[in-house]
Amino acid sequence: ADDKGALANYQRAFDINSRSADSAFMVGVMHAELGDDEKAFRMYKVASELNEYDGDAWYRQGLLLGRKGDTIAERKMYHKAVSVQPNHADAWCNLGVSYGEAREVMKEVECYEMALAIDPENAEAKENAKSAYYYLGIAAYQEG
Repeated sequence: ADDKGALANYQRAFDINSRSADSAFMVGVMHAELGDDEKAFRMYKVASELNEYDGDAWYRQGLLLGRKGDTIAERKMYHKAVSVQPNHADAWCNLGVSYGEAREVMKEVECYEMALAIDPENAEAKENAKSAYYYLGIAAYQEG
């Protein structure tokens, strides 16, 4: 794949129409593919400002914030993604991961269940839900 060529074309499309959320989003995707997270984040932010109902733009901002270790902002982006696009299984799954990292296991499990209700074959949600329920089982057993 010619990522640099694709980026140039998406950038030109955005330059022609800077109100195009789709073009802004794809410029962000290509920057991410090329390893420039800062530029990718800026373009995902532009895309979400142009179209606040673009769950993928919010989701990808969350991914990049999580990569930087900003878990609070990351979680806010995933919340925004699922609020505007409730059927975004990957956003639900990553929101669950974020809650798991914060040791909020009940919220974590709820998010995985949402992801699995949307996409029953989501391998990451299945594995994470299994692990979270296993942890809950250990905790319940130790309490009893």
